[in-house]
Amino acid sequence: SIQHTLESNYFCDPLGGANYFGFLSQQPSNDLQTVLITARMDSFSLFEYFTPGANEPVSSLIGLLSLVDMLSERRSDLDNRVNILFTLFDNEAFGYGGSSRFVRDLAENRFPTFDINRLLPNGTKQKEKFQLSGQNMTTLIELSQLGSIGLSNNDHLFIHKD
Repeated sequence: SIQHTLESNYFCDPLGGANYFGFLSQQPSNDLQTVLITARMDSFSLFEYFTPGANEPVSSLIGLLSLVDMLSERRSDLDNRVNILFTLFDNEAFGYGGSSRFVRDLAENRFPTFDINRLLPNGTKQKEKFQLSGQNMTTLIELSQLGSIGLSNNDHLFIHKD
């Protein structure tokens, strides 16, 4: 009600959120190139019951999860050739907050380092440290606005390539 709105202490929710990322391989390597496949998780609307922008993150998320499913079946072929990193960015609707944070963390080496037990050809294990770095990142694929669910009678999928 209008009375409730006028009595509220604040009118906007604070911005925040979390990015999520994961490698296709369980043993990413510092020696391999990294392909980054991203999608956004958010949108915003000025109208309470009219949210056409919600189509973008939903269709992008479906596309990203479909790629994860498809590529996971070929994981053994890809493990020694390329690191594939899937990333979901939050807070993109307001100034690209999620991807900006990702780039800043990359530039400042703020990604966590983790140990990988690599199996060598002679059967022994070698411990290796891995930290995501921008130096071996070669490709970025952004899945954005893959569909327009419910906005038209058009069942086409449009892809833009730079």
